[in-house]
Formats: sequence, structure tokens, C-alpha cells
Amino acid sequence: MSDTAHQEKHLEAYVVSRLKAQGWQVGDTRNYDAGRALCPDDLIAWLEATQPETWARLQKNNAERPREALMDRLVKALEQHGTIHVIRRGFSIAGCGHIDLTEAAPEDKRNDTVLKRYAANILRVVPQLEYHPTRKLAIDLVLFINGIPVATVELKPGFTQSAEAAMEQYKTDRLPYDPKTRRREPLLTFKRGAVVHFAMSDSDIRMTTRLDGGNTVFLPFNQGHKGHAGNPPREDKEYPVACFRESVCQRDAWRRIFHSFVYIGKKDVVDLHGNWKKKETLIFPRYHQWESVNAMIEDSRAHGPGMQHLADQSAGSGKTSTISWLAHDLVKLRRDNGEPIFNSVIIVTDRNVLDSQLRDAVRQIDHQFGVIAAIDRQKSSKPKSRQLAEALPANTPIIVVTIQTFSLRDGSHRHGGVAQGQKLRRHHRRGARLANGNDGRQAPDGAFHKRQGRDVHPDRGRTAGAVAEIARPAEEHQLLRLHRHAEAFHPHAVRSPGRSVPPGIQDQPAAAVPPVSHAPGH
Repeated sequence: MSDTAHQEKHLEAYVVSRLKAQGWQVGDTRNYDAGRALCPDDLIAWLEATQPETWARLQKNNAERPREALMDRLVKALEQHGTIHVIRRGFSIAGCGHIDLTEAAPEDKRNDTVLKRYAANILRVVPQLEYHPTRKLAIDLVLFINGIPVATVELKPGFTQSAEAAMEQYKTDRLPYDPKTRRREPLLTFKRGAVVHFAMSDSDIRMTTRLDGGNTVFLPFNQGHKGHAGNPPREDKEYPVACFRESVCQRDAWRRIFHSFVYIGKKDVVDLHGNWKKKETLIFPRYHQWESVNAMIEDSRAHGPGMQHLADQSAGSGKTSTISWLAHDLVKLRRDNGEPIFNSVIIVTDRNVLDSQLRDAVRQIDHQFGVIAAIDRQKSSKPKSRQLAEALPANTPIIVVTIQTFSLRDGSHRHGGVAQGQKLRRHHRRGARLANGNDGRQAPDGAFHKRQGRDVHPDRGRTAGAVAEIARPAEEHQLLRLHRHAEAFHPHAVRSPGRSVPPGIQDQPAAAVPPVSHAPGH
């Protein structure tokens, strides 16, 4: 064994041992069904623990091959709808009914049945997983939830090979379609297989959600260090990439990502011949987005309405996704008795295209009917201010409007739209032209008594920023404002540790949010 291979094996064993210490189970490639890209034993164990009646009906209706019947139907669902859809919504089998494949974190601790189902989720890491049925092709690490692969990891030791070498390995050797054998590899296929693929050294992490040979595009998944890319060295002698294991792979955090964060972004693109088509992209949170949302959610859980926050993100860093994830988590914040901390979240944008993007993103993250209301003249004959006034007292969880519509003093207040004691949050996203005063005067700034700001997390850039201010109006309802601005703004840092789910239901405490850092262009 070469020195490089030895170092890679050492890093792999180290990561696996740390994941095991965090509550992950360690698997064996011999238990992996390469043809179906599933771990059948975990799926059946999950059904027996959480839906024994359904499993019993399946065995009765398919006495000779219940296991194969379950796997075959699941494969069809994955092929048709994709991994994220099936993980969140499950699938059905004729004669057996609906089957849930995972349980999301409960919003509070009142339902013992949900708590038990949530604890029954099986997280497994399989080292050196041989994913091809006839060839000895192995991926360093594959991560599963209840037998379904959701992530792959290629490791490089860092001393002799960098994350770029792992990226090159994905581009050349990890092909979703083999042109020689014409075989489509289900584990590596966009939407059907693993959701995200990580190229990792001991100090650098990159990620992609679509493997496409030489056209594969990787994005950084790092904290940043002293204004540059990468990760800071650790005083505890851990690898600099340990933040991935501690924060993202923490059991509650990992399950939360696939239930509340990942979604499919869609946009219209035109080819060289002038033909338009829809392009789909799986959106997985980058580290700065994950950390920002966690910090704001934790602070909101601890202090409730009435605070200000700053989320400093550069152009192209995914502000739309960050806002969508934050809004989704805010409306689900509950106290232990089930009382919501916020009745509604209002997202205010400065352009109709962002309005549409935000609506689509939030709808995918939370597919329940009635969660989001879009204030839109094209879908209603009523004035938009009237639509807003009606949505507020109805406690619509998420309301999306443009800055031109949102005017509490001139609109919803006049129509009696806000009830006394109603707790709201307003996300105000606006471009630099608003910060310069062109349209910003339309926002009812005078109605707020601003409170001291908190630095949440910058996204390594100075070209633009996103400011979130939770302000307390003179009346009893509270609102949140999120807007972009051209200059970076950094109030003094007051940080709160990130927490993935309500206190008391974690498998173990979530790691504290790392210190603020900035890395231009990261």
C-alpha cells in the first residue's frame, strides 16, 4: 500500500470512528443492494419499528417475496419522484397503503409516538461501498437514512492529495452513466440517487448535487478563514474539516437538512439553437447558509420576537434559499406547550422574479396546503393590500409580497389586517437600489423602534449583504425585516449556539456555531 493510500485509509477510519461516536451505525458493503442502490435491512428494520401493521400486510399479500416487493416498489418511486420527494412523502403499495420512509423532527415534545418514530430513524455510514454489481468500484463513504443513500464522500489525505483530486475522481471515475456498458448507475444519478457528493481533504470540502463527468460543478463547503477560503486550524488537534462532522453530520442536524432544507430549483434556460427548457438543480445548503439559519433560529427561540439580525452574504451566495429556509423554520418554532413563537412570517422582496423564486422554494420545502400565501394581482381581483390584510388575521404561516405592496400604515393597518398580540416576522429582501433610497421610502420604517443588532454570519464577501432586522413596532405585533444592501454592515458579534430541533428531543447536543469569519469570493 502506498503512503498516500495509507494516509487516506487513516483519515477514513478516523471519520468513521467519530461518526460512530455521534450515534451513527457503521455498515458493510456486503449488505448493500448495488442493483437497487439500497440497504434493505435498514429499511425493513425501520418499517418493523415504526409501521409494523403495514409490514405485516405486505408479508401477507406477498408471502413468497415481501422483501423484493417492497424494494421493487420503492425503486419505482425513486425513479419517478426522486430521493428527496420519497424521503419526505413516502410512497404507497397496493393492498398495504402508504409507507413513510423517515420521520421529521417534531415541532414540540407533546406527541410521544412521533418522538419514538423520530428516534427510530437509522443513520448509517458504509466505508468503501462497492456500488457496481460486477466491477470493483468503491466510494470511500456513503451515508444512508433508513437504507436510502443520501450522500457520498471521497476523501483525500491533504498531505499528498487535495480536495481537487477528489473532485477529479468524481468527474472521471464516478459517472452516472457508463458509456462503455451503457449502464446507468442509480447511486450517482441526479435526483434518483444520493442527493449530495462531497470531495473532502483534511482541510477543505467541496460539494455538488449533480455528477456530470467533466461538466460537474463543485461549490465550497467551508467556514472560511481570516478573509480567505478554507477552514481555520483547530486548537484541539482535530482536522480543520471536523466542523462537517460535528455540525452537519450531527444526527438531528443531518435529518433536518433532508427534511427542511434540500429542494429543487427550477429556471428557464435557452440553448444555442434558441430552444427554451426547464433546468432543475438540487439545492443543498452550503456551510454559510446552514450556519446563518441555525444562528437566527436559535436566537429567535431564545429571545422571541423583537430582535435585529445581520446575515451578510455576497452576490450569488444563495440569499433566496437562505430566506426560504429561515422562513420555513421560523413558522415551525414552538414552545414546549405547542404555542407558536410566531404566527406568520412575511417575506418582502423588491422584484417580482424573486417573489416567484421564493414562493417556489418555500412550497417545495413545506408541501402542506395553505402554508404560503402569495400576494398577487394575477391570481386575485382584489387589491394586493386587501389580500395582505386578509392573510394576516388568518395566521397564514408564510406570506410573500413585493416592497411596493407592503405598507402596514397605508395598507393592512387601514384594513384592520393585524390583530393585537399577533406575532409576525417580516423578511425584507431588497437590492442595493432600495438601500440607496429609491424605493426604500415605501417601507414603513417610522413604525419601528429598532433594537440592538446581532451579527449572524457573513458569507465571505463584501460585494453585497443581506440584513435581517427583527423590529418591535409601537403596537404589540412584531415584525422581521430582511433586506440587501451594497455595503457590508457588521454590528458587534453576539452569537448563540445553533440548535437543530427543540430542546429535549436531540440525540445529543448540537455543536456550537463556529466563530464569524469572512472569505471574499467564497
